[in-house]
Amino acid sequence: MFGPTFGNEIVAAGLQIGWMDDGTILGRENLTPEQAAKLDAVIAAHKPNRPTLDQIAAERNRRLQMGFDYPFGDSRGVHRIGTTPADMIGWGEVSTYAGALLDSGDVTTQIAIVTDTGPCHVTAPEWRAIELAAAMLRQPVWARSFVLSQSLPTDYTSDAQWK
Repeated sequence: MFGPTFGNEIVAAGLQIGWMDDGTILGRENLTPEQAAKLDAVIAAHKPNRPTLDQIAAERNRRLQMGFDYPFGDSRGVHRIGTTPADMIGWGEVSTYAGALLDSGDVTTQIAIVTDTGPCHVTAPEWRAIELAAAMLRQPVWARSFVLSQSLPTDYTSDAQWK
């Protein structure tokens, strides 16, 4: 049986053959002995359960969208910070505003935000602290996705692979 990466493996080996997912090879009889040996090597090395790069990226994106808890350390308590694509568009707006405030020396203006917990206000330095907390959680996910894209482990959804 062949998995979703088999086609790329065949192309990388420089072969032009047909195949069916059940393991049937079409056109083997037209291969030279050298090409047949290459094909045999590709088949021997093939891992049908190996994920595709798209699957690794989808798992990375799922993890990046999980959000995180941020403790404000005051009466606002702990807020769940959303990190979906729509949330990240909002982050861009808040980050631009916070950056402009900081550039002008303003560290007290309240910026209204809405977290997954509810509405609250933050100052520009507080927003930067949220960005740092997010980066400490998100950047390792990106880094691991690059490693996993090279190794393509079959258990790529396992939490152990993302540590």
